[in-house]
Amino acid sequence: MALPHVDDSYYSDALSNASGYFGAAYFVVCAAAAGLALYGIFERRFATEVKLGVIGIASVVTLSTVVVPVGAGLQQEPIKEAARMCRERGIEPIMWRLNAPSFSVYRGQPTATREPVRGDVVLTNAKRLAELPGLGYEVLYAKNGIVLIRIKA
Repeated sequence: MALPHVDDSYYSDALSNASGYFGAAYFVVCAAAAGLALYGIFERRFATEVKLGVIGIASVVTLSTVVVPVGAGLQQEPIKEAARMCRERGIEPIMWRLNAPSFSVYRGQPTATREPVRGDVVLTNAKRLAELPGLGYEVLYAKNGIVLIRIKA
């Protein structure tokens, strides 16, 4: 629902695949938390402080168990998959205009950060491709706004 209102192309790309991250557990837990909150609003036996405490705990549990993992999956899954691809194929990539230290962790090696030159394999944000200084490229991997490209020689 938020996709039409997002101006940043990176987040727009990430949100375009978001529906795959919302499983049945997400909806069950969110519905249960909403039901608990509604019950707390109309229930009269317990003190307001107790009800607010229970609703607060339910909110924290819901956020930490189902909402945050969706956001993390949207951002980390493409980084992890690109790193795995580089590791399995023996590709030595560079990072360009992207701050993703987890890429080096997933790949198991440090990743240089510098300006790309012909022949480089580059991990970057899809919205940065227009900023490449007159270099052509081939897309090796793209997902959720993250791309792994090879600069044409």
